[in-house]
Amino acid sequence: MMQIRTSFHIARAALLLALLALAACTDSTAVALKEQARVAAPGGKVDAVLAELATDATVGQAYEIHLVPAGSTRFATASLRADKAAGISLHWRDAHTLLIRCEAARIFAFSNFWQSAEVENYTYTVALELDGCRYPAAAPDKDKS
Repeated sequence: MMQIRTSFHIARAALLLALLALAACTDSTAVALKEQARVAAPGGKVDAVLAELATDATVGQAYEIHLVPAGSTRFATASLRADKAAGISLHWRDAHTLLIRCEAARIFAFSNFWQSAEVENYTYTVALELDGCRYPAAAPDKDKS
C-alpha cells in the first residue's frame, strides 16, 4: 500500500512539473495588436507598422510602431511604445530613414535604429527620427498677443 501511495505522489509531482514547464513556454505577456497603418519603405524591403494595443475601457489607448520585413505580420520588439498620442503618422525619408510624426505622445520606449536577421542579416539598418511627439503638448505662450 505504501509503494502505491509513493508512486502516486511521484506521478502527481511529475505532472505538476510538466504543467509548470509548459506554462513557462507560453508568452503570458503577449498583447493583441490591431494594425492601424502600414507604410512600405522605398525599395520594398521593410514595412513600418502602426499598431494599436488591445486594452479595456479602464486603460487609455496605447500604440506601438514596429518595423518588419516587407509583408510580415510577425511583430517582435516595438521600436516605439506610447499612449496619450495624437496625430501619429509614418513617413519614409528614404529606404533607411523612418520619420515618426505626432502632435503629442507619452513615450515609454523608443529605439532610434532597427535591424533584423531576416533583412540582409543585420546589415540593412533603418534610422528612426521623431518629429513633434512632445508630452504634454506644447501650450500656447500666454505672453504673446
